Amino acid sequence: MSAARPNRSRSAVLVGAVVLAVLALFTIFIVGARNARNGYFIDFDGTTSSAEVTVYQGSANGFLWFGPTVAFVSDVSRGDVLSALEREIDRKPQFDSLKDAKSYIVELAEVAGGNG
Repeated sequence: MSAARPNRSRSAVLVGAVVLAVLALFTIFIVGARNARNGYFIDFDGTTSSAEVTVYQGSANGFLWFGPTVAFVSDVSRGDVLSALEREIDRKPQFDSLKDAKSYIVELAEVAGGNG
C-alpha cells in the first residue's frame, strides 16, 4: 500500500496543476475579451478621400477574434479635415466614452467647416 500512495499524490498534484492551468487560461481569455471591447477610438472607415470619420468600440488591435465594432459613423470625411488632423485620426485617438469621441468629431466638423 505504501507504493500506491506516491502515485495518488502525484496524480493529485497533476490534476491540481491542470485545473490551475485551465483556470488561468480562462481568466486570461475573459480579461482579454473584456479589454478588447473596452473604450472607443476614432479612425477613417477607408483610405479614400470620401472615407468617413468613424467611432469604433473596442481595442484598435482587437484580441483573438474580437475585433472592434462600429459605434458611430459621422458625416465628416477624410477630404473634409486638414492634413494635420488627418494624421492625428490615422493614429486612432482613444476615448473613454462614446460621448467624448462624438465631441471630438463635432470639433473636427467645426474646424473643417471653418476651412471650407
